[in-house]
Amino acid sequence: MFECLDEDRTGMVSASDIVNLLEIGERLKSASFDQQKYNEQKSITSPQLSNKLALMTKEVTELISSFDLTGDRLLSPEEFFNIIMYAYGY
Repeated sequence: MFECLDEDRTGMVSASDIVNLLEIGERLKSASFDQQKYNEQKSITSPQLSNKLALMTKEVTELISSFDLTGDRLLSPEEFFNIIMYAYGY
């Protein structure tokens, strides 16, 4: 999962990497998972989606700051693993 999020292959995951994935998911959901409809709508950002993405960005940034041990606003594989472990209650 970490490697899928690390789009630029830096070995680190940024808030924008996570938000980009969440945006794709939201756009697919609004297109009812229809690839053609998704492609037609992917350049259109409704006010609702814009607001949702702004909230997601804020929440992802807060999440990263909570688990970022080095203060670089990026997640290393170890920091990302800590989030997953926390989410599963370990």
